[in-house]
Amino acid sequence: MKINGKAVPWLFGESILDAANRAGVFIPSLCCDSTFLNKDSCCRLCIVQVKMGDKVSLMPACATETEAEMEINTDSESIHRIRKMLLQLIYAEAPENPTIMELMKKCGVKPDTRISNKGGRDCVLCRRCINACHYWVKGAIESMGRGVTKRIDTPYGKPTEDCLGCASCELICPIHSIKSEDYNGKRKIWNNEFELLYCEECGALITTKENFFDGNYDDAPILCHTCSEEYRKGHRKNEELYCY
Repeated sequence: MKINGKAVPWLFGESILDAANRAGVFIPSLCCDSTFLNKDSCCRLCIVQVKMGDKVSLMPACATETEAEMEINTDSESIHRIRKMLLQLIYAEAPENPTIMELMKKCGVKPDTRISNKGGRDCVLCRRCINACHYWVKGAIESMGRGVTKRIDTPYGKPTEDCLGCASCELICPIHSIKSEDYNGKRKIWNNEFELLYCEECGALITTKENFFDGNYDDAPILCHTCSEEYRKGHRKNEELYCY
């Protein structure tokens, strides 16, 4: 397998994006996260040119598995042209966003003033938040609407019992467009308000009440990760003393 004319060791089942990262070759990407098996390849920024025999194709690097005979080009004129257009369109969706501006700088792309943000959203619809919610929680958010009105939201934009207020979506958003608000022991996110829980030992913020008890029994001690580890160590010592 070759990337930009350089031989790279082939690993079965590895994506082109992972192989390029391993070889130190930069390929821009927004929607890909190694946590999730499904690759939506929504942003298309990782498009590369792949040659197999006489056939040359444009493929998303995050969702395409490598093959030993592949010759991959990440630096061709057509790839740069596609990347430029995609970045300019993405920038129009979330103007002045630091993450997107950094990607544009790395790729040598400047904003196109002719492209405007018609939808009025600060979101690039990469679906990482949706994947995180389905993977870690209950799938409380999805893409809604069509065209320029398409957005990520809860069903009908109303509070849903499936949302636990964990803010995993906020943490995984590559451009930090999802915002939760913590105030007076409450968290506001996705059209809903949740009660926050604090560690009984050190007072550190843990998570929301709904999220904590979704994975714990009802009378579980409300402890942060650090204090919980100390609690478990204490229990193990007591069990050892009891056994002897």
